[in-house]
Formats: sequence, C-alpha cells, structure tokens
Amino acid sequence: MNILHINNPANIAGRLAAEQKKLGHQAAVLIDKQDYLGYKCDFEFGSSKSFFSKKLGLPMIRKWVREFDVVHIHGGMALTDSYVYVYRFFPRKKAVVAHFHGTDAREGGGLHHLFMCNAVLCSTPDLQKYVKATWIPNPHVSPPIKSVRHDDMRIRLGHFPTDRKKKGTDYIISSFRKLLSGSAIAESRMGGVTTLRGEGIELLVVEKCDHRKADDIMRTCDVVVDQVSDFGMYGLVSIDAMSLGEVVLSSYDPNLYTQYGKVPIIRVTERNFLEKLRKTIEQKDEWNRIGRKGIEYTKKVHDPERIAKEVVEIYAQCLE
Repeated sequence: MNILHINNPANIAGRLAAEQKKLGHQAAVLIDKQDYLGYKCDFEFGSSKSFFSKKLGLPMIRKWVREFDVVHIHGGMALTDSYVYVYRFFPRKKAVVAHFHGTDAREGGGLHHLFMCNAVLCSTPDLQKYVKATWIPNPHVSPPIKSVRHDDMRIRLGHFPTDRKKKGTDYIISSFRKLLSGSAIAESRMGGVTTLRGEGIELLVVEKCDHRKADDIMRTCDVVVDQVSDFGMYGLVSIDAMSLGEVVLSSYDPNLYTQYGKVPIIRVTERNFLEKLRKTIEQKDEWNRIGRKGIEYTKKVHDPERIAKEVVEIYAQCLE
C-alpha cells in the first residue's frame, strides 16, 4: 500500500509510518508546519496554517494525493479544514481514515466531514464517548537506554505538560509545595524547565521543549507525574515514562483498560494526589518492581509492530 499520514501529533503518525515501511508498505507524513517538538516529517506544506495560504497549493496537493491508496488524517477533520477539498475528490476505490487523539474529539473541533471517511480511529478509549471509533493504542518504540541517575541524590519528580490547565499543572505544583510545607523551596527557570527544589527532593516542570531535550530530562527522573484530570485516559507521557522503567502517577479510569490487564500506573485523583505522592516517595523499595511492570506493559500494549499491522488490516478492509 501507498499510505499518506496528514498531521503528526506527538509523532504518532511518524511512528506508524516507520513501522508500516518495515512491513513493506510505502508511507509518508505531511504536516502544515513544524512545531517546537521537532518531530521529523516527509513533507511540510508551508509556514502558515491559514486556509488562504493553502488554497493556492490545494489543486497541486489534490493531484499528488491521488497517488496514495490511503489518506490517514490525524486530529480529525475540522469544519474549516482546507484539505476537505482534497478528500472530497479522493477516488472512491481508495480510503480515507480519520484518527482522533484528544481535544479534537472532546471539544468537537474535529468531528466534521466524517461522512467522507471509510474508518474512524481513536488513540485512547475515553474518546469513544465522543465519536464512534475503533480504539488503537498509541504505538511506542522502546528506547535503547533506560533511566540514568542524575548528578545529586535528590529524588527527582518530573512533569511534562503540553497544556497546563488540562494536565492540572498548577494543582500538581501546589501539592508539591504542600508536601514540603515548612521547608524552604528554591525555584528557578531555564530553557523551558521550571525547577522547584527542596531538601532531598525536586520537581521539574518541562514545557515547550524539543522532544529530544524532554526525553533526556525524563530519563533522569525517578517519578513522573503525567496529569491530574478527569479525562479517564493516561497520556503519552505515561507511556514514555513506563517504557523507561520509571514510576508514573496519573489520573485514569481503569475500567477503560480492562482488556489489557492491570495498568502499572499509580492512579491518582485531585482528592488523593498529595497522599499518593507522599506514599510513593516513601516506598522507594517498590520503584524497581513498578518500573519493570511498566516496561512489560508498554511492550505488550503499545508494541508498534502489532499496532501497525492492526491499522494496515483496517486499511485493507476499507479498500475491499
């Protein structure tokens, strides 16, 4: 098959395309514009997401896209999606697949023009409340290097929000301050990293950093806090941290993940987060055991080869 992925949120399209190539298919990733995360793509449309700046090039894209058997759209289809001009005239013997990753479904921004799609996918099970879709776990390539110890002996907590409000960042920082109530906390900011340092422990809040820098920082963490929210899913940060063998705290609904067994993430809510954080820090002797389970779980549930094969099977059904 000749597959085109459009958009690349959190490099999910990039990982799928890489695995699909290993399976013998041709796969490419097209984006509008590179963002601060810096994930690689095959084609970049231009320097602006404006409909008007795209419009002049759409006839060219429409002709080019017809060379592909499958167009896999990440992020759903917005009401004003200028690529609709491309999808609308895509040959019927070929396939259009929409893939939802979060806000696009929860806030409804990507739930338009789905009548054009042959299949609809979602990357976390909570999104099935908003759109009728097949859940495909996010693919993850296990890193060759696991966690590395940082320079001093402080316990290091890491938090890597893409959206402070949605990830509960302010609440997490406030809880960390309460954890160290009565102790001095030094705060510093440098290169997208805010560090809150107390006696024997520190919290690093990493924002707007290139993915390579964020990955390097995550490897030095002992415990990673993904989010405190009511979404019901665990995020890509949880997957990244589990693959490194690190302890992860995150809110999620275990009832959504029963088909894969128990998730080795310490489940937290806004009500119990501080208590769970304190208990996790006190039980350092459990960290290695939890970390091993996280590595095993990531390899089983988020195996990129298995997921790529499953997605290709969906393409094949669409093309029948």
